[in-house]
Order: sequence, then C-alpha cells, then structure tokens
Amino acid sequence: MSDIILCRWLNEELRLSKAVDPETLARDFSSGYLLGEVLHRYQLQNDFSMFTKKDTSISRLNNCTRVEPTLRLLGISFGKNTARELMQEKQGVATRLLNQLYVSLGKKKTAEISGMLMEILQPAVNVGLHEKEHEIYSDRLHQVVKQDAELKLPKISRHYEEKSQQLKDRLVETHSIQQKRQLRVQDEKRLKNIETLWVCRQKHNDVMTCNQATIVQVPKPPPYTSQLNLKRRQQRREQEVQTVQTEIAQFEARKRLVTDGFASSSSGQPSSGGFPIGGISQGFEVPGSGAKLPLQSNSKYLQDIRQRLEENAVTREQREKRVDRFQIEQAKAHEPREEAQRVEQLVKRLTRPTQQQEQRVVTQLLQIRMQKDVIQKNRLFREQQYQQRRERDFQEALEREAALAQQAKLDRAEEIRKELEFCNRIAAERAQGRYKKHFQTCKDILEQIVDLATKVGEYRLHTGNLIPEKPMREWKELLFSGLPLYEPIKCQQPGFESSAPLDPVELEKQEILNNQDYDEYTNMVGEWAWPEEAGETKLPLTNNNILGHVVLRLRNIVRQPAMEPSPPSFPHYTIKACVLGKFCSGKTTCLAKLAEAHGIYVLSADSLIEEALNAHYNGEEVSQVQVPEQQEENDGELLLTSSTSQTSDLDTQEESRESIVRLSTRAMQGAAAEKELRKGNAIPNELLVDIMVEAIRQVPAQSGWILDSFPVDITQAYLLEKALGGSVDEGNDAVSSRTELVADPNPPKPAPPPPPVLDLALLLDVPDECVVRRSFTETDNTAAAATSHPTDKSLYLAQIPHRITDFQDTWPKLEKWFGGRQNILVRVDADVDEEELHKRVASVLQRVMTQETQEVLSSKVSTPSVTNEDSQEVPENPPESASPCPGSSSWVYVDEPLSPELPESLVSHWDTVCDSYVNNVKLVMQQLHSQRPVINLHLFNIREEYKQYLGRPESKQELVSHWQKDFNSKADDMREDKETKAELHLRLDELRECLWDISDKRKEEDEKESANLMGDGWLEEHTAVLVNHHSVLMQVELDRFQDTLCILRVYYLSMYTQVLPELPSKLDCIPLLDHTEVQHQDERQENPPHEKLISNYEEALTAISQLVSAEAHQGETQEQKKKDRTHNQEVINRIHKEYAATLDHEANAAKARIALVKAHGLVMVQSLQSRAEETLSDMERWLESDYLAGMKSIDQLAEVVGHHIAAGAKLQYELLLQCTDFYLNGDCHMVASPAPPPRPPPLEEPTRSTPTVTQLESLQRQLCDVAPSGFMSSADFFSLLMDIISVNMGRNILPELWINNNEAQLLEVVSLLTDAYELIDWRQFLLSAALPWPLPSLSQLLVVLQRFKAADTADTGYVTEEQYLQTELWFSNESVLPVPEDPSEPPPYDRLANLRKFFFQLFADRSFSPPRLNYVCMLQYFAADPNPIQGFIRALSVVLGQHLKYSFPDHLVKSMPSIEQAAELSASELDGDYKEEDTPCASSGSLGEMAVSIPALLAVICRKVTTMRDGSLLPPGCLSQEEHTEQLVRVFREMDYKPEDCAPFSVLSQHPFIQHLMETSTHYQFVNIHRVLLAHRMNK
Repeated sequence: MSDIILCRWLNEELRLSKAVDPETLARDFSSGYLLGEVLHRYQLQNDFSMFTKKDTSISRLNNCTRVEPTLRLLGISFGKNTARELMQEKQGVATRLLNQLYVSLGKKKTAEISGMLMEILQPAVNVGLHEKEHEIYSDRLHQVVKQDAELKLPKISRHYEEKSQQLKDRLVETHSIQQKRQLRVQDEKRLKNIETLWVCRQKHNDVMTCNQATIVQVPKPPPYTSQLNLKRRQQRREQEVQTVQTEIAQFEARKRLVTDGFASSSSGQPSSGGFPIGGISQGFEVPGSGAKLPLQSNSKYLQDIRQRLEENAVTREQREKRVDRFQIEQAKAHEPREEAQRVEQLVKRLTRPTQQQEQRVVTQLLQIRMQKDVIQKNRLFREQQYQQRRERDFQEALEREAALAQQAKLDRAEEIRKELEFCNRIAAERAQGRYKKHFQTCKDILEQIVDLATKVGEYRLHTGNLIPEKPMREWKELLFSGLPLYEPIKCQQPGFESSAPLDPVELEKQEILNNQDYDEYTNMVGEWAWPEEAGETKLPLTNNNILGHVVLRLRNIVRQPAMEPSPPSFPHYTIKACVLGKFCSGKTTCLAKLAEAHGIYVLSADSLIEEALNAHYNGEEVSQVQVPEQQEENDGELLLTSSTSQTSDLDTQEESRESIVRLSTRAMQGAAAEKELRKGNAIPNELLVDIMVEAIRQVPAQSGWILDSFPVDITQAYLLEKALGGSVDEGNDAVSSRTELVADPNPPKPAPPPPPVLDLALLLDVPDECVVRRSFTETDNTAAAATSHPTDKSLYLAQIPHRITDFQDTWPKLEKWFGGRQNILVRVDADVDEEELHKRVASVLQRVMTQETQEVLSSKVSTPSVTNEDSQEVPENPPESASPCPGSSSWVYVDEPLSPELPESLVSHWDTVCDSYVNNVKLVMQQLHSQRPVINLHLFNIREEYKQYLGRPESKQELVSHWQKDFNSKADDMREDKETKAELHLRLDELRECLWDISDKRKEEDEKESANLMGDGWLEEHTAVLVNHHSVLMQVELDRFQDTLCILRVYYLSMYTQVLPELPSKLDCIPLLDHTEVQHQDERQENPPHEKLISNYEEALTAISQLVSAEAHQGETQEQKKKDRTHNQEVINRIHKEYAATLDHEANAAKARIALVKAHGLVMVQSLQSRAEETLSDMERWLESDYLAGMKSIDQLAEVVGHHIAAGAKLQYELLLQCTDFYLNGDCHMVASPAPPPRPPPLEEPTRSTPTVTQLESLQRQLCDVAPSGFMSSADFFSLLMDIISVNMGRNILPELWINNNEAQLLEVVSLLTDAYELIDWRQFLLSAALPWPLPSLSQLLVVLQRFKAADTADTGYVTEEQYLQTELWFSNESVLPVPEDPSEPPPYDRLANLRKFFFQLFADRSFSPPRLNYVCMLQYFAADPNPIQGFIRALSVVLGQHLKYSFPDHLVKSMPSIEQAAELSASELDGDYKEEDTPCASSGSLGEMAVSIPALLAVICRKVTTMRDGSLLPPGCLSQEEHTEQLVRVFREMDYKPEDCAPFSVLSQHPFIQHLMETSTHYQFVNIHRVLLAHRMNK
C-alpha cells in the first residue's frame, strides 16, 4: 500500500488531529500520539487521554508503552526494536506498521468485533502472560531508548565549547573594542550634556517669558560675583601659560646642547664643559673602559616634536575658548532662574496672611469630615459583623448539606460499583461460555481436519494413487457437515448389512452420502456422468412436461391449493422507524423531544397496553357511523389472529362478531390482555403486535410514527413484519424434494421480496456502566420529586442486571435481522448529554425522511413510463403455431373430467412409486459406496501378505556354513594338489546345484502362494456383487417405467371410457447373478461376468420396447372398437397423441438411465479386474526380482569360492548368504560354529511368600484402578483379593503360598491391615508384601529427606522420576552381582534396583503429567514401626526434618534383616523384634526440647484425609482436617500456647489428647503379613 493511500485514509476517513503528509510520515508518527489516536478512533485505546503530544523521549516512551498491548491484541508485532526505530524516525517503519494496522482494522471492522470482545475472548492464561510480557517490554524499552538529558548533554557541551571559543576570539579584540566603547561613551555623554543644556535653556526662556509678564520689578544682584570668578579663571590661565613657556624654554636649551655636542663629536674635538645633572649629553664615557658612546639625534624627530607642541598649544587655546563660552552661556542661563526665585519670594510675602485664614478653615472642615468618617466606619463595621455572622451561618449550613450530599454521593458510588461488579461478573460468565463454545467448535474442526488428513493418508497407503474426485468430495461434505469420518460401526463388516441398529451419527452420514450419490445419478454428473469408454456422450435427461402436468393436475384435484391472503394496506407515512437500546439509554426522553419538535407519533408498548386496559375498563364503544363494514371485517380478522381467539369455536366467533359492533378494537384487545394477566401469564407476542398495528392504523396519513423499544426479540420482529405486509421467508421454498420424480412444466415465478416495512431501526448504544449510572441518577431524581418506598427502589435497581442481560441475549438476532437481512440498522452513540443525543437522532431521522421522499418522487415519475413500455412490448394477437408438439409450451393439455375416486388412488400410487424409486436407488448407491473401501483394503492386504511371505527365512545359510566348514577342514599341503582342487570344484558345483534347487523350490512356493491369494474366489464374488447391484438398479428403473406406464394408462383411459384397467401386481424381473456361477463360468472359460450385465441391459431394453409396442397396439385396437361411439373423436386423438408422446419420453429416459447403469457397471467391473491384474503383476514382478537376486548371489558366491580354490587358500571370513544378499563377514574369522545365542534377560526367582517385583507392579495397577486414593474398605479389599486369587489361578500372578491359602487365612491378613475405621491402606499392604527390603533408621530417613530437598530446587515438595532415580536412598543404588560364566544362563536379578523403581510407581502422584513423587509422604510410609508410638514419632521427625527423640519404658527390638543377609524371611526372623539404631536416650521418659507447630501435627495426623481428597467420602467417625485443627487449637490454648506458636514436644506429649493420638495411630504401625502366611505354612 502506498503512502498516498495511507495518508488519504488517515486524513479523510479518520480525520486525525494533525494532517499527515507522505514526506513527513515518519516524523509525525515518531511520538506514537497519532498511532494511539488511530486506535482510539476504532474504540480500541481506552486510555487515549493519558497520551501526550510532546516531542520528548518521556512522551514517546509513554505512548509506545500504552500502544503495545493493543497492537498485540490485533496480532501486530511491536517489539522494542520496532519501537526504537519508530522513535528514531527510521524510514519505512511507520509505513509498514500502518499497513499492518490498516489490514488488521479492516478485518476487525468486517467481523464487527469490538475491542472489549477481543479482550474477553482471550484465554485467562494468556491475559496474565501478556501482562508480564508488557512489564518486561516497558522495562527493556526504557533501557533501550535514551532520555532527553542524555541526548541534550552533547549539545550543551558543544554549545559551551563554541561559547568559550567565541570568548577567546573576543579577547583578541578587547583593546580595540574598549577604545571604541570609551569614545562612544564620551560622545554619548557629550550629546547628553548638550541636550541637558538645551532643555535648561528652554526652561530658562520660559521663565524669562513669565518674568517679563509680571509687574513686580526685582532689583538685579550685584555683579561682583561674576567678576570675581572671571579674575580667578584669568589668573589660573596665566599660571598655566607661564608653566608651559618655562617647559618650552628648558626643552629648547637642552636641544641646543644636544646639537652642539653632536657637531663637536663629528669634528673630533672634545667638549670643554660638562653637562648638568639630568641634561642630555651627546656622548659619555663608559666606566671601566676608555671608549665613548656618541648620542645620535635626528632633526626630523625634533621637528615633529616642535610641530606637536605647536598643535597642542593651538588646541589648548581653542579648548579654553570653548570653556569660556560655555561658562558665559551658563551664567546667562542662571539669570532667569534667579529672577524667578525672586519673584516667587515676593509673592509669598504678599499672600502670607490669607493663607493662614484659609488653613484654619480647612482644618475645621477636616475635623468635621473625620468625625463623619468615624461614624460611617463604625456603622459599616457593625453591618459587616452582621453580614459575616449571616455568611458564617449560611456557610455552616452549606457545609452540612455538602457533607450529607458527599456521603450520599459516596453511598451511590458504592452501590454503582457493586452493580457494575455484578454486571461485569455476568458479562464475564457469558464471555467464558462463549469462549468454551468457540474452543469446543475449534477443537472439533481441528479433529475433523486431522481425520481428513488421516483418511487421505490411508487411501494413499492402500492404493498408492492420488485421491479421486468423488472420495474427496464425500469427505469434504462430511467435514463441512460436522460429522466424524472415523465413527466405528459395531457388529458390521464393510459391504455387508448388520442386524444391530446403527448409530444416529452414522445414519446421518449415510443419508448425506446417499443424497449426494442420488443427485449425481439423477443429474448424470460426477461419477455417474457418461464414461468416455461408452463413446457417445449424452446430455442429462430433460423433464417430462406431460407427466409433470398429469401429476400436478391430480395433486390439485386431491389437495386444493390454498389461497394466500392479501397483505394489509396502510397509508403512506413519512417515517416508519423503531428505536431500540438498553435500559436507560435515553430512548423515551429523546423521542418525546422529537415528537414535540417534528410532529412524529411515538408508540410505546407499555402506554398502548395501558390505554387498551383503560378502554376495556371504561367500556369504550364505537358508533356505527364511524365503523364501516371494511373496518368491521378488519377488526374481525384482527381478533381471529390474536392469541385469545385461536381456540374459540363457531359460537364464540359469532359472539365476538356481535361484540365488535358494541366495543372498540382497543377495548377487546384490553380484555384479552387482562385475561392473560389475570392468569399470571405474560401478554402473548401476537396480541402485542395486534395492539401495535391497531395503534399504527390510527396514525394519520402523511405523518410518521416511531416504535419505542419495540420489538424486543426476533419473534416480535417477525410478527410485526408480517402484520405490516412484509415477508420473513428464509428462502428455502426453492429447494425441491428428491422424492418428486417430475417437475411442474410451468412453475410459478417467485415473487420479488417486498421491501422492509420499517424505514429505520435506530440503536442507541451505551455501555453497561452508563446504564447503571443513569438508572441510579433516575432513582435519585424520582426520590427528590416524590417520596417513594425504599423497597420499590431496591426492586427497580435489582432489575438492572437482568434487563441488561436480556437485551444482550436478544440483540444478536435482532442485529442480524435489521442489519443483515433488511439493512436498515443505524447505530448512535448515546453516551452523551441529552441535547447532543437529540441532535444526532434528529439528523438521522431527517436523512432517512429525505431519502424516503426522494424515492417516492422517483417512483411516481418512473411508473407511467414503465407502464407504457410494458404495454408496447406485449403484442396484441400472438401468432399461433400450426401443429404444436405434445409437451411443448404451446401445447394445450387434455384435461377431461375424471371419476371422483380415481385421482386420490393415482396420487397415492404415484407417491409410493416415487418413494420406492428413491429409496431403492439410495440403497444401491449405499451398497456400491461400501464396496470401494473393501476392495482397496483387500488388495492392500494381499500385497502386504505377499511381501511378508517373500521375506520369510530360508535354509541357504545353514548349507553354506556347513560346506565352508568342510572346505576349511582340508589340510593346507593338499590344497595345491590338482585332484584336491578338482574335488573342491566338484563340491562347489554340488553346492551351487543345491542352492539352485532351494531357489527353484522357493520360487514354486511363492508362485503357489500368489495363486492362492488371488484364486480364493474373492474377485469373482465381488464381481458378482457389483454386477448384481447394477442389475438391481436396472430393475429399479424398469419398475419405475412400468409403474409410470400403468398410471398414465389409467389416467388417459379414464377420460373417455368407463371401465378402468387394474394396476398390475407383478412386474417383469431381471435375474441376479450368484458368485458360484461366476466361478463355474471362469472354470468353463465361458462368458465373463460383465456379459451378464450386458444381457440384463438387453433384457431391460426389450421389456421396455415390448411394453411400448403393446400399449401402441392396444391403443389402435381400442380406437377401432370405439369409432362408432358418439364421443368426441378429436379429443380421443389428442389423448392418444399426448399419451404416446409422454410414453415415448419415459421410454427413452428409462433406456438412457439403464444404458448409463450398464456403462457404469462395466467401468466398475473392468476397474476391479484391472486393479486385480495390476496387483497380480506387482506380485509377479516382486517374485521375479527376488528370484533373480537370489540366483545372482549364488553366482557371486561360486565366483569367490572358485577364486579361493584356484589360489589354494582357505576362506578366512564367513560366507553369508541371506535371502538375496551375499557378502563376506569381515568381523568373523573362520567361524566353525554359529555364534552363541544372546544371554537371556534376568528373571526373578519366585519365593514362597514374597511376590516378585513384576507381581507387585501388577497388584499395584489393579489396586490403583479400584481405589486411586489408596484407601478402601476391608470388605472390598478382601473380595478383591479373593477375585484376584480365583481368576489368576495358574497364571503366576501371585506367589504359590498366597494362592493355596483359604479364606480364614486371608481374613487374618486383612484384619492385621484394617484400622479403626474399617479401612485398608493398600500401599502399606504392598510395602509389607514386598519384604524383604532394608528397613531405614530415622537418621537415614532424615538424610534421604535432605537429599530430596536438594534435588527439589523449586521447593515444590515433589520430584520427578529422573530426580528420584538420581537421588541415593538408604540402600545402595548399584550393587555388583556376580555374572555366571555360562552365556546361556541369565544374569542375576537385581531386586533392590527394581524395588527402587517400584517404590516410585507406588507413591507417584498420577494427577501430574509426567507423574511426580511427594517425597515427604513416601518417607512417612517408610517411617512406620511395629510400635505405633515410635512410628508416630518417626513420621513427625520426617515432617519436621529434625531428629525428635523419645524413649519408651519397654525394651527396643532388633531390626529387620536386609536383602543381602537373607533371600527369604524365616519365621524366626520375621517374629523377632528390631531395635532402633539411633535412639540415644537411655533413661525412660526423657523428652527432647524440639518445638512442634499445628501444621506439622496435621501433616502427620491427617495423612489419610489429605490422600482421600479425590472425591471419596470419609468413613463414619473419621474426623476431617478442620475438626483436627480445632482440637489441636484447643489443646494449645489449654497449655497456654497460641495456635500460631510452636510448642515443645516434651510438653505436648504429656497432654492426654496427644498421647491418645500417638497410641491409636495405626497407619504408622508396621505390619508383617509374611509372619501369618509362614505360620500357616508351618502348621500345615
């Protein structure tokens, strides 16, 4: 997609906040703001208000992080690399992302799936996973994208580097700039001074002007001040002049001295005089040397100095002149100011008394004003205090009201939250239900696709060819129908009928396949198209119009066609609409405003029902003048269609017609509604629609009406459409029945579907949160307007979720009806204020009304022209054909009157013929369909069996090995003898002859097997079956023709004769073929089976021709006999002509179908025979290749042996000749005897009472199937044990000692294992039965526990089988057993290693996949002890993970023997006690200070309860885990411990309850069942 199309989509369709240009696409979308805006326009980005429009890295990260979950929901990849490239404005990234977004949003818009629905459809597991991925994505994106500070830091450093460089450049020009700046400052100061002087002068002139205007004359000041200043200035100037003259004189004197000195030095005469101090000498003597340095001068330099001094003097004089001029001007400027000061002083002196009086008056006035101000301030302060008090009281009242309002607001918000949670919970349940349904549908589809692929694979495996079109079409049809392909059929073999009833699914599959085959057969397409082998290709048969007319006429006589009622008429309305929406979506309020503004009638179902009830209560009547006859008829029809009058009889109808005259329609509808309401029923939909239609009839023409919240469901929508003259036909009338063999020659044209009766269906769409909020607001407003009962309010609010749910249940079908079928649905977002909603709805209605007006005008304009064109096209007198053919469109059928009873019998007979024909054809098709898989499977089995037979072992190798031994037994010195070589060559020839005889004999056996496989009569049997099926199909066609002939004969003869012929009871039959006949024909080399099919075809054609000729001859005879009768001869001729034409058509059609059956049968028979021949040729090819390979291997062997004979050497390597392969075995040197057989696998030797590991595993599987929890009642265990012993007698499933025991002995064993609740732990039984195995000590158990915890790194309490096998138990994992030297003896059996694996299978938890082992639970079983108290202590120590010591007053006993010490348990050893190895306590009653918690005690006490959580009930008297917890909490509190604390076991063990638990813990008591079994053995 180009950038231009994307920009058009973004700018014109979406209208983004910023216009997008193709050149700036990457820059505009780099911040992610516009991307979020696009998703927000499709209502997918709910948090768009959190997006920022700034171009900073923080804003970009925020926007991209919020966009990522939405893009993942749409299936668009937006990884951190894509986000980084997008923010870096990389070319092509934004375009690619927008292309994907455009495609995904287009699919979403087409599927009409909202964002909320997409989120709901996600599995709960994926939602949590996506949240974790989003967190990781945010963290990584923040790490990848740099912050603004990191981006700006190089810019800032570069900026300051440039600034420092500029400063360095400026320092170079500092001096020149400063000089220029000083000059500029001086010029500015000078200009400022000049401006100041000018301003002073201007003021001076103004003052002088004022002074001249005054009359007062002020004497001038004495002039001595200015003269004094002038004198001082002159004296200063003279002093400066004298100083300058003195300096000049001194300079000139020095100049002369310098000049003279220079002259004397140039003449070579020394100077006679010395220089004064500070004078300039022309030369001087350097101290320490006699040389003199002359002072050089330049006249030009002196002239420059002199000129500069002169210039300075001139400049000084000019400066002095300027200073003098300035001082004079300044003095002149001061004179007007001084003059003004004098005038002002004079005025003050003159006005001094007047000012004093005025000041006194002003002072008094100010005092009075101050008094007034004080009084006014006091009054204002008092008023302000009063106002503050009133404001304070008012503010307190407002605060109280605000607090109450805030509390009410919080309460309402809490109620709204609860309602929203309830609504969300309901929505989540609905979404979960939809998800489960969708998941199950997808699962079924996937399974069907897998079945289809498997079916294709099986076909390719059986046939080795590509899938034909017909099987693939059948499989696809079953797949699209949702039916399984592999549903098993019980008690039935393919190709044969079964007596057992079929599954309904299988019946449906057969019906679909039969219908498909029947359609192909009748239409002559697909498999039943004319085969190419037949030569001529014929088109499908045409319809017999005459027979169709006959059948249609007979049906119309028997069943009169019902007249369709004319649709009701309504005047023209400007608008016909309905407004739908959720509860509290603003429908009624908006429609009220529209009705008031535009004059549209709003019809509400509730209001109309109330008006009807009021009319019934008031007995509303209609005057006879206002009710014409037509209105009475309409009212009568309306009343008849209502639900209350559907069961009324003729008397009630007469009474209703009499009541119409008195009561109005609305009153009668109100009576019907009241009757239903009194019964406690809802008002029927039919009555509701009648009420709405009656209200619509009352709306005046050229106006509009809108239905408020009606229809509610799809049923009401259908009834309303029908009542207003519309159509709700689903379009299934065009599907013709397969049981009708002929079609109507002139079928009526289907009427065009009428337009929808409604012009508009408007949906006010609001979210559930808005509904709940508005409903609470409405209840608050109602409560404020009028006091209502709180119960009514609660009932009103309780209906909100149910109303929302009802709308969500009914809306999908309504949306499909109005939006899909009628295309009049318009959605309006109603989550706005009332004014905005009113504007939106009004604009939609105005647009629809404008369109309706334009359509009406266009229809009025186009109607006359269309009428004229139609009138011009229809000719006035169509020409008639001279001689029409019977059955053509211009043929006039003979419709003479028939006897009354004849049509019914003919119609029933025709229906029977049609049903029989269709059912028989489908039955034949089903049988032919079932033959295909049978043939494919049988041929495949033949090939596979023959391949296996060819690969059977042979006796060549034994002969070759024996011959090689004899060959190598010859001495080496005799091998070079010629006679010996000749003898060896002779023996080689004999060996070759023997091998050739074996190969020939094997070839004969293979040929015989091939002949047996192909000559078992299967081919002849199935050939006969195919021929018979096609013969039956020919018989069906022949029967159809005969029955049709009889019906036509009776129909046409009954038109002109009174004596009717009888229908024949016996029809011509085609003989079938038996498979034995086929075999005899093959033996006699007579005609093949397909000739029987051809003969049957010829017999059927002959029968049809004979029937047709007989009918023609009979017709001629009857015509000659009835020439003298008075019947209309012309009608009779037309009858005979029509009868002959339809008979010829039926005969030709029957012959064509029979020819098609013959051609199809020949193709199938030839295909079967060709496939059989192909199978036979494959078998012969395999046989030939096998035989040739065997002969080649024999020649190779002879060549090798002949070379060794010629060389006089022995055969160093073994000669191997197996089947068709010959090679030398390089690994075997001089093999004189065959290799020893492999060592047999180790087997465990059975003992007297101890079962083997294999027997234990078998018992474990059986017990696990019966009681998965591990516990079962003693009675069930005894019966199961007896069943196992009785059923498995002689099968080596149990030891011999167990099988020979009687019931009393088994009862004694069961009693030892039974606990106080009559339960048996069969795991404990298997552990006891598995003895002998090493019994662990407590220290060993704790060490093994630590090993398991080290293997369980996740601390889950479970280990896998691999971890279990890697962990070392208390006995060694690997034991070194001696291997017998005889290789024929099996190695010794490692019982401990196999018991170790059996222990995992015994205690593994099968609920996990793969199974896991709860190692703590397993070690508790091994902690069992003959003393239950010691077993309890050991189990508790295992749970705690530490050694819990406890001593007993009685002596401890000896441990059980290990498997290394004894292979069997003797009675004395099993009777003896064992001693705990690691019990260090010697004194009785001494207790350890180990602390124990309640959970640890529960883990030991409630092992049975925890194990029986699979749904089985606890036995009577057995306490649950909660009850045990309560008792332990009570014990802890009695001993002053908190339930959450750990108490010392030394203290707890003193409590009677704990002691009772320890003494009665029988599930930790070790039981030895071998003692009982061996004791009975010894007694016997």
